[in-house]
Amino acid sequence: MDKRFIDNMIGKLAEFSVYGIIKNICEIEIAPPDIIIYSGKKKSWRSDLVIKADDGDLNIAVKSQSMSQAVKYSFSGTFQSASFRKDKVFENTDELIFLCMVDDTITEYRKTLVMPPKQLKEITFADPKLLKFKGIKTCYYARDNFSTDNLTTWMTSFGIEKVANAIS
Repeated sequence: MDKRFIDNMIGKLAEFSVYGIIKNICEIEIAPPDIIIYSGKKKSWRSDLVIKADDGDLNIAVKSQSMSQAVKYSFSGTFQSASFRKDKVFENTDELIFLCMVDDTITEYRKTLVMPPKQLKEITFADPKLLKFKGIKTCYYARDNFSTDNLTTWMTSFGIEKVANAIS
């Protein structure tokens, strides 16, 4: 199957997971994720989710990764950071970022680990592990932004010990 298609599906599963938490658990009104897949120049660089409020919108970015990719590269979210193409999230340091991992090892259903949100200004970024993306992308690694004890506990309770072991 095409990697871009799989990445888009992982991204949408994560967006719907965050949407469900905000709408059903937090009981906050939020517009559902956009399910249109844009190509090339038609791609929108707007926020993944938006909470409408009287005092201004709260923009939310959802960064996702499959479990198999997290084991290979470490649990992380990737942002476009080149001067010629940069994620709009960098324009607002108050924007909330959710980091999610979707379990792609189960065929019957998909579990999604949703990390507690952080504002962009609270996140430590690092270069991607793949050298070909250095200078073009920047990464939000879970291991650099959450305590190892918390990560291990969350991942173990999620049933993904192999990922917890890979990042420790």
